[in-house]
Amino acid sequence: MAILTDRKKSLSEMLEGRLREARGLIALLKDEGVDQEFIKAQEQNLWKLTRVLRDLGDGLYGSCEECPAEIEESRLWALPFTKVCRRCNNRRIYAEAERIRHERRPGGHLYLLDTCL
Repeated sequence: MAILTDRKKSLSEMLEGRLREARGLIALLKDEGVDQEFIKAQEQNLWKLTRVLRDLGDGLYGSCEECPAEIEESRLWALPFTKVCRRCNNRRIYAEAERIRHERRPGGHLYLLDTCL
């Protein structure tokens, strides 16, 4: 249990650092007159970091929204905003690929997807 607490503390510190950096970057970008779409994307990342910190404090961070599994630690380090485990994410990708495949051709066949899946 102490290891998990240490990892959460480490993650929280890293995310708080990213949050401070993002706030500073956004302020600098606004001062420099940078493209509004880029600033908007940075503000969305800031919002996501804030949500992650809230979830971490509430004990919800790291739990998949779609199944009872815990999200893999390596996935959380690579994608701290993720809300689903790798398996559920793969299910989403496959479902989207199937939807696109059926939209592209009347018979539901798309060469690229048929060879990859």
